[in-house]
Amino acid sequence: MHYTSRYQSPLGEILLAADNIGLTGLWFYGQKYFALHLDESHEEKTCPVLGQAKIWLDLYFSGQKPDFSVPLHLRGTEFQKEVWEILCDIPYGTTVTYGKIARFIIRRPPSVSSLYSRSPQKSYRSFFPFTDNLACISRR
Repeated sequence: MHYTSRYQSPLGEILLAADNIGLTGLWFYGQKYFALHLDESHEEKTCPVLGQAKIWLDLYFSGQKPDFSVPLHLRGTEFQKEVWEILCDIPYGTTVTYGKIARFIIRRPPSVSSLYSRSPQKSYRSFFPFTDNLACISRR
């Protein structure tokens, strides 16, 4: 079961989604791929993961570096998961271009990089809007 909750950020309203494992999505209202891959059967309710995510976001938007993790449960293709893993390895506060990420993937051994034949869908684009890798809240 998916649970959703709204969060008012300084950048606009955000929809958070989670299941019993972790945070599954974060989208800004009005974005192109809003709520893509969100289960149709979801309930608007704050569960523990969503509560943790809101506290993490409060700290983040107040300029503090959160000192706890929120579990993630990202669902996507192997390529998407690889890109998200790379994004999670970027140090807090560091900016990395898409070009640098692409060059990193290209340098992987052929057995791995040959699996990646297309760019990732933007279903989790809002997870990665900040230079501090908001998406990787479970890694910090």
